[in-house]
Amino acid sequence: MKTIRMCHSCGVPLPPDAPAGLCPACLLKSEAPLSAGAASENAPAIPPPLRPMPGEAFGAYRILRLLGQGGMGEVYEAEQLDTGRRVALKVMNHALTSEQDRKRFLREGRLAAGVSHPNVVYIYGSEEISGCPVIAMELVSSGTLKDRIKRGPLPPHEAVDVALQLIAGLEAAQSTGVLHRDIKPGNCFVGADGTIKVGDFGLSISTIARGESLLTASGSVVGTPAYASPEQLRGEDLDVASDLYSVGATLYHLLTGRPPHETTDFVKLITEVLDKTPPSPDTLRPEIAAGLAKVVMRCLAKERKARFASYAALRDALLPFSSTAPSPAVLGLRFVAGLVDEVAPYVPSLLLLVWIGRDATEKFLFERTPASLMIAVGFLVLDLLYYAVPEGLWGASIGKALCGLRVVGPNRGVAGLPRALLRTLIFRITWSIPILATVLLYTSAEYQARANAAHLNPEDWFWFPLLALLFCTMRRRNGFAGLHELASRTRVIVRPTAQARPKLAVAPALATAPSSPTKLGPYEILGSLGTTDAGELLLAHDPALRRNLWVHRTAPDAPPVSARRRDLSRATRLRWLNGHRDAASAWDAYEAPDGAPLLKLPPQHWAAVRFWLHDLAAEYAAGSKHESLPPALELDRVWITTEHRALVLDFPFPGVAAGILPAVEPGLPARRSVPRNLKDGEELLGLNRAAGSTPSTAGRMPAATLNGCATSSFAPASDAEGFSAAQKFLHAVADYALRRENRTATPPPLHAQPFLRSLADGRFEAAEVLVGNLLSLLTKPAEVSRRRRLATICLAAGPVLLVALAAFGAFWFTNQRTERAWPHQFAGSAELRAELRGYETFAEWPAVKTKGTAAGQGSEDPVKLLRRAFKIHFAGHHRAVIADTNFWAHPAVAEALGADLRRVAEEALTDYPTVTAKQLEEADAGLRLLRHAIQGADQTVPQWVALVGGWLMVIIAALLDFGCVLVLGEGLFLRLLGVATVTRNGHRASRFRLLGRTLLAWSPCAVGVALTVAVWLTWLPGFNTGAPALVWVLGFVTVLALAGVAWAVWKPARSLPDLAVRTWLVPR
Repeated sequence: MKTIRMCHSCGVPLPPDAPAGLCPACLLKSEAPLSAGAASENAPAIPPPLRPMPGEAFGAYRILRLLGQGGMGEVYEAEQLDTGRRVALKVMNHALTSEQDRKRFLREGRLAAGVSHPNVVYIYGSEEISGCPVIAMELVSSGTLKDRIKRGPLPPHEAVDVALQLIAGLEAAQSTGVLHRDIKPGNCFVGADGTIKVGDFGLSISTIARGESLLTASGSVVGTPAYASPEQLRGEDLDVASDLYSVGATLYHLLTGRPPHETTDFVKLITEVLDKTPPSPDTLRPEIAAGLAKVVMRCLAKERKARFASYAALRDALLPFSSTAPSPAVLGLRFVAGLVDEVAPYVPSLLLLVWIGRDATEKFLFERTPASLMIAVGFLVLDLLYYAVPEGLWGASIGKALCGLRVVGPNRGVAGLPRALLRTLIFRITWSIPILATVLLYTSAEYQARANAAHLNPEDWFWFPLLALLFCTMRRRNGFAGLHELASRTRVIVRPTAQARPKLAVAPALATAPSSPTKLGPYEILGSLGTTDAGELLLAHDPALRRNLWVHRTAPDAPPVSARRRDLSRATRLRWLNGHRDAASAWDAYEAPDGAPLLKLPPQHWAAVRFWLHDLAAEYAAGSKHESLPPALELDRVWITTEHRALVLDFPFPGVAAGILPAVEPGLPARRSVPRNLKDGEELLGLNRAAGSTPSTAGRMPAATLNGCATSSFAPASDAEGFSAAQKFLHAVADYALRRENRTATPPPLHAQPFLRSLADGRFEAAEVLVGNLLSLLTKPAEVSRRRRLATICLAAGPVLLVALAAFGAFWFTNQRTERAWPHQFAGSAELRAELRGYETFAEWPAVKTKGTAAGQGSEDPVKLLRRAFKIHFAGHHRAVIADTNFWAHPAVAEALGADLRRVAEEALTDYPTVTAKQLEEADAGLRLLRHAIQGADQTVPQWVALVGGWLMVIIAALLDFGCVLVLGEGLFLRLLGVATVTRNGHRASRFRLLGRTLLAWSPCAVGVALTVAVWLTWLPGFNTGAPALVWVLGFVTVLALAGVAWAVWKPARSLPDLAVRTWLVPR
């Protein structure tokens, strides 16, 4: 009689070689120490287990066929005998020789089983069968990437799409503490819908045959070394950089059709991986973009520090080369980037301007010498390199990088130096032709004369029509390409960024603890989550894999789950794990997702909801195609995971159906406030019957419509009525999640509004069209970013600041140049120039105040007294200079003083042909208090000019903004940057509301202009006592305006004017 050993802990039958009298589940619970060298060297040799044969029973499975084999074992398609589910059964060809080996193997299986992601092969469990380690996995039926590569290398964009899916799966595994360490095409499986799934987590470095993981028993290469990182082959500690290397090696193989290192000699292969750099992919396939090749080669760097720091960094580097169509840069962003890029390369010329009084171009036009030509050419080359080098090598100059833009070539990679240089040369023609025309039309002397006379030269204005001609080809259909971009075959696009799903922070579902611990099948019941429409939902624990799960306990006569549902592995449905039916009980076990039911979530942003809609639409499309639709589409069956993925449950989640639901916006399908009673089966979230619809067409799709699991047979709901109902269900999901009646939630973007209206009306003709629309929406911005909001402000303020700085700089530099040159050209006349300007400021001022001066004493008009003092001072101190006609004939004097001040000076000589010492002393005494003010007035001219020029630009910008609101119904600067102003219901704001918003937005500037005018009208340096108070008020208004700007950047969707008029800013 055969003796059957039982587990000392739980009493289940034991395998023949089970150590310590414990089953695998109890062994995992034990506290036995685990060390890397725990395997006993004296352990008796165990012969390799017999391979299972197709058609035979193998433990709890029936082997159907061999799927593949490798150095660590074979993979079979098998049927689980007690459930009928088809699985992929990986049978290891190494027996577990010790308790430590067994414990480590089971722990790795449990760790891998904790990863649940659409791009990861799901692990059902790990166990021993007749001493042989076995892993039961999700069956992925369309082969591996290794099979796909046999047909040839993939197109570059398709290979990148595959790599992005691998990154998503590996990133999910990393978040749960799992490092793969054996990524290769043979471990990347292809689902029936084309989804790439990563398999075999953590098994390649298991204690079982650790030293043989790279070799078969015969010593032949099985492929892993070609994808293993150098540190892995050296036996060093591994981190995510090792997996990044393997991802790069896999992508290399997908692009080129061969691994990075390829040889039949194992030792030579190891040496090449450690020491030799593989050829760049673009040398093997010229159609591969150089930028993509650089990304791959960076992944294959020998030193781990030289690789990408994370999966996110690698994803961002690969996105420009994916199949997702790039978005052309909006004109407003290009304008802001252009402002920055015009200023940045001019800084060296600006320094030269400060040093010698002229920039490089002006110095050449004035002097026309070889030295000045070399200086001008040098600065031109520096300007060209500023654009060509960063745009050709890294894709963006400083301005474009700050605005999130990128210059790309025909293959969507970096343009390269030749293209970038050609693009820059053509662009700079608009600046070079006017300068060349000036050189050809005027000699140096003629140019100086025209410049001193303030005449316009070609370089002052001719650049504008040339620039307009350069950009006249811009059209949306050609990606807003100018002539320089069409000629160089480059484009400016928005830098692709991953539209990541936001994280959902929710508390886990709490179960009501049972009075005493119970077991249901192999699971421990932790408590009840509540009742459903068909039974009770229990929270349970799997002691073997140490993970929680849901158990749906139903009536004993409930029909079993269909075979198609048992094998279902879509990410949008709960994964069925186990089930039981007998005369006394019936239950089904499902994975327990993290997250929360939709109806328990607060209002959400479009950034998250669009992903949910895509998940649900993809589920409907796949379910219709494969006849595996859920039993019903109801809001209380929608579950949102912490990764912001939407699942459709097979049953309503307990406790979320009752409650009052908000009404929809006017013009959209209405919802009744319907409490659901789980016992009587009332409809949930139906359309308003008064609107002419039945409840079954919106919040719920009944089993009769879907031909669902009530009969355990699924038929595709491809008829117009079923698909229309599915669209209304999706709209109900969006409407509830967005909660547009919430006064603080940001409405969806303007580009999403037509989609939502079509969804509400059921206008889409096919599920694939619906999914395609949602995929397009996923690539577009969901909200106005802080960077874009700052760009809108810079677009309005940039020209103002540039004009103000240009005006200040022009007058300041001219003044400094004159200050340095005047004493040498006109000896003894420097004070005369300042004093004549002081006369213009004070003596000619109509409301001059002379309080505290000698000229203001007496009964005479103080203005006349002040003018008399000035003229006596001129006649007494500067008679010789004023009488010199050569002095007045000089162009610099004529420009600095003008005819009116010359007339004043000559009148002084006429009125006072002789000046006595007493007269001169009295005049000097009267003007002594004004001397400092006279000098200050001469220095404040540039500041006033800059201020006036800046405010003038503010007025022009405000008028343009108001005009655009009146004509187009949108603000000019927001429109240029792709931003729209909407109301709470997502509709465009009315012109009246926009005018109010625009008025509030520009009101600080209006107050600033008024205060500046007031200061200008009342300020007399040294005399006026009221102007400083106005300056303080002007400063206070400036601080308030800056605070408003900071608020607008911090809260890009709602600035202070938006709060006042109840509008939101959203992407167009």
